[in-house]
Amino acid sequence: MGWLIPPLVLLQPGFTTASTINSEFHGYPANPWWPWSLAGAVIILAAGWYGIRTSARLGTALGVFEIAVFLVLAVSLTCATPATPRSPRWPSGTWRPRG
Repeated sequence: MGWLIPPLVLLQPGFTTASTINSEFHGYPANPWWPWSLAGAVIILAAGWYGIRTSARLGTALGVFEIAVFLVLAVSLTCATPATPRSPRWPSGTWRPRG
């Protein structure tokens, strides 16, 4: 049953990338998910082929990128003005604590 895990893990980025590109660029069809799955497989194969150091550097670079994305998201949500719907602040007078 363990042989099913790698193909399923590689299918997920293909479907996610194809649907995201389709939702952002309406001219891109939603069906071609397989090139993205193949690209993910090639990246994983290349990282494994060049050794553990390359794989570790790739993992570190992706981790730093992920942290940067979440920091930008946190700053943008924190610094949003109260007029925007993404603001975590409540408009005055709409919420009162019980008690």
